[in-house]
Amino acid sequence: MFGNQRENARKNKTRSVCFRLQSNQDVESNFEVNSTCLLGEAIERSGIKPRDGSLIYALDNNGSPLDNHLPISSVPNNLLLGPSDKISQVWGEKWANNLGEVNDFSKGCIVVPGLEIGEYSTIFIVSRKGKNKLNYGYKFSQFGNHYSQGNLVYVKAPISDDSVYLFNPKSGVEDIKFQYIHDDIDKIRGFWGCCEIISYNPEGRSQVRLREDITPVPKTFKPINSNNQTTKALRQVKQISASLQKSKKKRKLKIKNYQSINDELMIGQGDIRYGFGQGKMRDEKALIFGSPSEKSGTKFGKLASMSRKNRSALVNLPGYKFGMSQVIKIPENGLEVQLYNEKAMKTYRCTILQKPEFDLEELRGRWVVAKLKRHIKYKRAFEIIGLPNDFS
Repeated sequence: MFGNQRENARKNKTRSVCFRLQSNQDVESNFEVNSTCLLGEAIERSGIKPRDGSLIYALDNNGSPLDNHLPISSVPNNLLLGPSDKISQVWGEKWANNLGEVNDFSKGCIVVPGLEIGEYSTIFIVSRKGKNKLNYGYKFSQFGNHYSQGNLVYVKAPISDDSVYLFNPKSGVEDIKFQYIHDDIDKIRGFWGCCEIISYNPEGRSQVRLREDITPVPKTFKPINSNNQTTKALRQVKQISASLQKSKKKRKLKIKNYQSINDELMIGQGDIRYGFGQGKMRDEKALIFGSPSEKSGTKFGKLASMSRKNRSALVNLPGYKFGMSQVIKIPENGLEVQLYNEKAMKTYRCTILQKPEFDLEELRGRWVVAKLKRHIKYKRAFEIIGLPNDFS
């Protein structure tokens, strides 16, 4: 009964929000919404969206769109609304071998697969930069099904597994999942090229296949292989870390001299000591992330990663609270990591959100700092906010 009362109280709670247009900050909208309202729904209610249907999103401090699927309670009260700098509306000017070419006043030359001369289209600009600052993008539809079978897109072959993600105009981020089909995908991992959508089902399986007749893979191309990039020294460090994982006693570290360096994100620093084989002990400075434990405060934490050259050791506190930071390793496959809630004594699966400024394929196998958020689709999600050295 008490659980239902708490849930009803949460649903009935309101929050004041203020949206201002990035292009004219004198235009603003102040109103109250239910705390369970989604960011995208709140923007629709604001009454200041362009009447011509232009896409605008709530922007973060870097000018990148926030995910419209986030609950309004997890974002700042005051936000700017504006277009994504990765979206452009263009006219096709040149055409060669199924590749269109346009000149954007702010982005310069953009190559767009399937964009014919004289065709007007809305495009998403990908993160790849070619020679002479050449940009690349692909077409999408703002309404209805955003993609169709036979559409051409420009994507990067996945570094691991077989999944790629296309832009979703509803959420403002790349979260529409496609399976990347290729006879020998390991030979082209990391290759940017033109792909054809061979099937698209918003509720089911969607697939793309590389069009090598349009963008052939050079004979000199070397696929990205995370195993080949791992040095012998790093492999030794991973072996030591693996041995630590086998012992809960060794994973739990005593923290001394804890000092907060960012109260909002719950980031601090302190001193730790741990063993690393054959009875040897090591004293180090550590970056410490997360919410303090209800039982032990900041006295104990769990070692995520030992120190590296020019980087402190990384430690997570055992508490659990939305809004806290955690240091997490981007998995080699998929978008999920596990997070333990000591109070509930449960382990939850958390989805890593796609953000334009962070290429997840490039970050696979690396440690990042992420913020725990509520999410209407995934329930619990991690939003990447930087790399560990950004908070040193």
